[in-house]
Amino acid sequence: MNYDHFEKGEYQVDDRVIYFRSKWEANYAIYLEFLKKQGEIKGWRYEHAFFEFPVRHGTTRYLPDFEVDLNNGKMEIHEVKGFMDSRSKTKFKRMAKYYPDIPMKIINRDFFKAIKKSGQDKLLKFY
Repeated sequence: MNYDHFEKGEYQVDDRVIYFRSKWEANYAIYLEFLKKQGEIKGWRYEHAFFEFPVRHGTTRYLPDFEVDLNNGKMEIHEVKGFMDSRSKTKFKRMAKYYPDIPMKIINRDFFKAIKKSGQDKLLKFY
Protein backbone atom coordinates (compact mmCIF):
# COMPACT_ATOMS: atom_id res chain seq x y z
CA MET A 1 0.00 0.00 0.00
CA ASN A 2 1.25 3.49 -0.86
CA TYR A 3 1.21 5.91 2.09
CA ASP A 4 2.49 9.04 0.32
CA HIS A 5 -0.75 10.87 1.17
CA PHE A 6 0.19 11.00 4.90
CA GLU A 7 2.67 13.86 4.50
CA LYS A 8 1.38 16.25 7.15
CA GLY A 9 2.56 19.83 7.26
CA GLU A 10 1.84 23.32 6.03
CA TYR A 11 0.49 23.72 2.52
CA GLN A 12 -0.51 26.82 0.61
CA VAL A 13 -4.10 26.96 -0.58
CA ASP A 14 -4.72 30.09 -2.61
CA ASP A 15 -3.48 32.91 -0.36
CA ARG A 16 -3.58 30.91 2.92
CA VAL A 17 -1.06 28.56 4.50
CA ILE A 18 -2.82 25.81 6.45
CA TYR A 19 -1.50 22.86 8.46
CA PHE A 20 -3.06 19.66 7.10
CA ARG A 21 -2.79 16.14 8.49
CA SER A 22 -2.17 14.70 5.01
CA LYS A 23 -1.28 15.68 1.47
CA TRP A 24 -4.66 14.35 0.35
CA GLU A 25 -6.37 16.85 2.66
CA ALA A 26 -4.24 19.68 1.25
CA ASN A 27 -5.09 18.62 -2.30
CA TYR A 28 -8.78 18.38 -1.47
CA ALA A 29 -8.66 21.91 -0.03
CA ILE A 30 -7.18 23.08 -3.36
CA TYR A 31 -10.07 21.36 -5.14
CA LEU A 32 -12.65 22.98 -2.82
CA GLU A 33 -11.07 26.39 -3.38
CA PHE A 34 -11.36 25.78 -7.13
CA LEU A 35 -15.07 24.92 -6.71
CA LYS A 36 -15.55 28.09 -4.66
CA LYS A 37 -13.96 30.27 -7.36
CA GLN A 38 -16.15 28.57 -9.99
CA GLY A 39 -19.24 29.43 -7.92
CA GLU A 40 -20.11 25.77 -7.37
CA ILE A 41 -19.90 26.07 -3.56
CA LYS A 42 -20.16 29.05 -1.24
CA GLY A 43 -17.13 28.18 0.91
CA TRP A 44 -15.34 25.63 3.07
CA ARG A 45 -13.64 25.30 6.46
CA TYR A 46 -10.97 22.83 7.56
CA GLU A 47 -11.34 21.13 10.97
CA HIS A 48 -13.70 23.87 12.07
CA ALA A 49 -15.87 22.45 14.85
CA PHE A 50 -16.55 19.28 16.83
CA PHE A 51 -19.83 17.42 16.73
CA GLU A 52 -20.69 15.99 20.15
CA PHE A 53 -22.42 12.62 20.59
CA PRO A 54 -24.59 12.01 23.68
CA VAL A 55 -22.87 8.75 24.61
CA ARG A 56 -20.82 7.80 27.67
CA HIS A 57 -18.24 5.50 26.12
CA GLY A 58 -16.19 5.24 22.99
CA THR A 59 -16.33 7.94 20.36
CA THR A 60 -17.99 10.91 22.04
CA ARG A 61 -17.20 13.57 19.44
CA TYR A 62 -16.08 14.01 15.85
CA LEU A 63 -13.95 16.66 14.15
CA PRO A 64 -14.67 16.50 10.40
CA ASP A 65 -11.96 17.31 7.90
CA PHE A 66 -14.09 19.77 5.94
CA GLU A 67 -17.35 21.62 6.36
CA VAL A 68 -18.56 22.68 2.92
CA ASP A 69 -21.12 25.46 2.55
CA LEU A 70 -23.36 24.87 -0.43
CA ASN A 71 -24.98 27.59 -2.52
CA ASN A 72 -28.44 26.57 -1.28
CA GLY A 73 -27.53 27.57 2.30
CA LYS A 74 -26.96 24.02 3.51
CA MET A 75 -23.76 22.42 4.77
CA GLU A 76 -22.07 19.08 4.07
CA ILE A 77 -19.30 17.21 5.83
CA HIS A 78 -16.47 15.93 3.62
CA GLU A 79 -14.06 13.44 5.15
CA VAL A 80 -10.80 12.49 3.40
CA LYS A 81 -10.06 8.82 4.12
CA GLY A 82 -7.14 6.69 2.97
CA PHE A 83 -8.63 3.68 4.76
CA MET A 84 -11.65 3.02 6.94
CA ASP A 85 -10.98 1.77 10.46
CA SER A 86 -13.54 0.77 13.10
CA ARG A 87 -13.30 4.12 14.92
CA SER A 88 -14.08 6.01 11.71
CA LYS A 89 -17.04 3.73 11.02
CA THR A 90 -18.36 4.49 14.50
CA LYS A 91 -18.05 8.25 13.91
CA PHE A 92 -19.96 8.04 10.66
CA LYS A 93 -22.71 5.88 12.17
CA ARG A 94 -23.09 8.30 15.08
CA MET A 95 -23.16 11.32 12.75
CA ALA A 96 -25.96 9.65 10.78
CA LYS A 97 -27.85 8.90 14.00
CA TYR A 98 -27.40 12.19 15.89
CA TYR A 99 -27.07 14.63 12.96
CA PRO A 100 -29.22 13.07 10.22
CA ASP A 101 -29.76 16.39 8.41
CA ILE A 102 -26.05 16.87 7.67
CA PRO A 103 -24.96 14.95 4.57
CA MET A 104 -21.52 13.32 4.62
CA LYS A 105 -19.21 12.53 1.72
CA ILE A 106 -16.18 10.29 1.90
CA ILE A 107 -13.27 11.41 -0.29
CA ASN A 108 -11.01 8.45 -0.97
CA ARG A 109 -8.43 7.07 -3.38
CA ASP A 110 -11.05 6.76 -6.14
CA PHE A 111 -11.67 10.53 -6.05
CA PHE A 112 -7.98 11.30 -6.50
CA LYS A 113 -7.61 8.67 -9.25
CA ALA A 114 -10.46 10.29 -11.16
CA ILE A 115 -8.95 13.76 -10.77
CA LYS A 116 -5.57 12.48 -11.97
CA LYS A 117 -7.13 10.65 -14.93
CA SER A 118 -8.93 13.84 -15.98
CA GLY A 119 -5.68 15.85 -15.82
CA GLN A 120 -7.16 18.32 -13.31
CA ASP A 121 -4.45 17.50 -10.77
CA LYS A 122 -1.96 19.49 -12.89
CA LEU A 123 -4.46 22.27 -13.59
CA LEU A 124 -5.15 22.60 -9.85
CA LYS A 125 -1.44 22.34 -8.98
CA PHE A 126 -1.90 19.47 -6.54
CA TYR A 127 0.99 18.60 -4.25
